Amino acid sequence: AANPYQLNASDNPGSLISSVILKEDNYPEWAIELRNSLQAKQKLGFIDGTTTKPAADPELSLWLAANSMIIGWIRTSIDPKIRSTVSFVSEASTLWKSLQARFSVG
Repeated sequence: AANPYQLNASDNPGSLISSVILKEDNYPEWAIELRNSLQAKQKLGFIDGTTTKPAADPELSLWLAANSMIIGWIRTSIDPKIRSTVSFVSEASTLWKSLQARFSVG
């Protein structure tokens, strides 16, 4: 199995990994695109809760680095007007759930 903590030299927290930017009315399309991008990078577990936070190093340091990268990717894919109203959280899965609760309809 691939290492979910693996980051590539080209990975940057300010990178736009999705062609869709989250606005007030396009959550379903945005979520599908972002999930697909994260799956391609083998990071889906960080938002669906299957890649859990380790208790100690060395895994913890690697998890924290990857988690911070994913938070950056998610925040970069949010329209700046909305991004300013999204509180900063320390875990990617928490950020994902809060966006889902706020923008998902039905």
